[in-house]
Amino acid sequence: MLYFNLIRSTIVLTFLISFEIKADFKKNLPEDYEYQNNNESIKPKEKKKNEIEISKKSGSPKNDNDLKNDLANHNQNAPVYFEGNSAEGSRKTGVLNLIGNVVIIQDDLKLTANKAQIISSQGKTFGSGSTTVKKAIATGNVNIYKKGTSNTPEIRAVANEIEFQVPEKIMVLTGKAKVWRNKEFVNAEIITINLNTGDISLKDPHGTIDPKSTNSFSKDNKITEKKNNL
Repeated sequence: MLYFNLIRSTIVLTFLISFEIKADFKKNLPEDYEYQNNNESIKPKEKKKNEIEISKKSGSPKNDNDLKNDLANHNQNAPVYFEGNSAEGSRKTGVLNLIGNVVIIQDDLKLTANKAQIISSQGKTFGSGSTTVKKAIATGNVNIYKKGTSNTPEIRAVANEIEFQVPEKIMVLTGKAKVWRNKEFVNAEIITINLNTGDISLKDPHGTIDPKSTNSFSKDNKITEKKNNL
């Protein structure tokens, strides 16, 4: 009986290991993103002098201060890249848990956190660079950084927890959520961002708005574009 149980335990262990997913994802991250420890603040690279001059000469679009358009200007169908110090999960359940120095990237959007859970379709391979990721839930020291361009500024955000619903293109920031964009700052208990439309909804919001901005808050706490009265 003891011999039979030993054989059965060995078979079960071998079965579980066969579905284990390792966390060696760093080599798969896009080359234009440098790996950064999430304990450090996310800081954009400084522009060179000639890049600043070119930006000034090119000018800004009329609605450059429109946060809604800046968020919507994101390739939501791009592959999702991720990495961590360690991981455990299985293809059978479609769940992968990343632990330590977690980095998640899609297009120009970068997320760092202490821990994250990647949820994909059951039974399918979902390594870094996958297009089958359904959801990513990040917790602990969560930071978001969206790259700026010559026409759009960078956007930064922090929260206790962030849920990234990939197919729906929705990001939900929960717990002391904050979003920065140039001189604008929004603080709320819950911030929901629609990356497809650029709409932002806030629960219990506080913040400051740049007087020169074209953004305004509607009664339902959504950022909307001001219309010029002729």
